[in-house]
Amino acid sequence: MNNSISIILPVYNAEKYLQQCIDSIQRLSKIDWELILVDDESKDKSAEICDAAANERIKVFHIQNKGVSNARNFGLSKATKDAVTFIDADDWIDAIQFENAFKTFIEFDTEIAFTPFTRVTNCKRNAEPLDFGETRILSNAEKDSLFYKRLGPGINLMGSVWRVFYKRTLIQDIAFDTELHYNEDVHFVIHALHAARNAAIINTAFYYYRENETSATFNKAINNIDARESSIQKLGHWAEANGIDFTFSIMRRRCPIYARKFAKVANEHKNGSERRKALKEIHKSIPKVEYKLWKPSYFGKSFAPYALLRSHGFEFFSMLFLYLRFIH
Repeated sequence: MNNSISIILPVYNAEKYLQQCIDSIQRLSKIDWELILVDDESKDKSAEICDAAANERIKVFHIQNKGVSNARNFGLSKATKDAVTFIDADDWIDAIQFENAFKTFIEFDTEIAFTPFTRVTNCKRNAEPLDFGETRILSNAEKDSLFYKRLGPGINLMGSVWRVFYKRTLIQDIAFDTELHYNEDVHFVIHALHAARNAAIINTAFYYYRENETSATFNKAINNIDARESSIQKLGHWAEANGIDFTFSIMRRRCPIYARKFAKVANEHKNGSERRKALKEIHKSIPKVEYKLWKPSYFGKSFAPYALLRSHGFEFFSMLFLYLRFIH
């Protein structure tokens, strides 16, 4: 594989951070790269920023607004380099570390490689390690472990499409699902790793992920229960069609949905008795095969007692926790 990579950047109303993102990529100097900017019919000055950056290495396209998945698919159709990666418009990279990580990817000659990243929240930076051992080419068993125990269940943002290197030949027949409005990147990465003959871990953090409350991840109209359930349902159908046992993965991904359902009915039902009934219905609908596998960390701190009590068979006390939390 040659030392070349296409960086795909979908853009929608990103004028606040877009220039910083582009500038960080332009600092790359030791590898052959191209940046594909796909303006998804932005309403702010993002299109102007894209046009101003256009040159031999930076290709700019303006398309009709159809969402981030469509924009990424369009970017993939325009990629010409041997490898591909993605970046979001409100994030940025460390060019030196990017080059170091990419050179390792080239040396390993694997089809896909995962790297750690740095989370940026209110200007505070926190390293997010992979916690998957040293930099190396994974054995088949290790690749399966990554697939079933980390990526499938969505642990430590393993399903993020950015901070991952892909051979372009690996993903040329894989597309983002434009019907999904949540976890569309997760499906893409899962499909890619499943199709890959080999994979690598590269413990060089180059990606800075900005937790931006105006982004799609934090948009309540998108990041809702129905969208999450639709994503999980499609993941389940894909797994079944491919003979993949994603029982644990599906269970793990449903836990945040249960937490949101409890919070939703508590907000919708002001009457105490109605609220108790609604909470109990959700509680009873959860399959035993799932809650027997629960760990408190699957829910987060606020629902940790509920998960702990229920997974150990303390049905009465787990239900009591819900009542105490939501019945005032």
